[in-house]
Amino acid sequence: MIFQFEVYENQRWWLGVNWTTNMMPSERGPWTDNQLKAIPPKEEFELPEPTLQTAIISKDGKQVERTTNKVWSWADGDWWVDMTGEINGKVDHNGWEYGNNAWKQLNGTPGMQTFTRRRRWCRRARLVERETDQELPNSTGGNKKTV
Repeated sequence: MIFQFEVYENQRWWLGVNWTTNMMPSERGPWTDNQLKAIPPKEEFELPEPTLQTAIISKDGKQVERTTNKVWSWADGDWWVDMTGEINGKVDHNGWEYGNNAWKQLNGTPGMQTFTRRRRWCRRARLVERETDQELPNSTGGNKKTV
């Protein structure tokens, strides 16, 4: 399975400083997820840890222990800026959308009343799931266990 991870780079314009990741204390962080939760920069983004599950199942009338290993790996070489809004003017040629002081009225053109901007970075990852079965000696029943 392929999943797309998305992170937002956020900046604020300050007079005499230009665009910067220095935000006001009560607002979003320089990097957020799509729910505006603060996250590390994209360079520090980590895929979920591998998982290992085991369960006792019945297969062909015998009890087996099935082990399922799920491992994430990057499908894309690097992060890329989502430019899908460029054609209709929702983002500029660098993928930024600009907003007012309250991060509202987003559009692809900076102006006199634009003090905030954000752009979406994307990267796809692959989830590989492998199952192995081990027959259990002298076992009965359908108990399941998860580790």
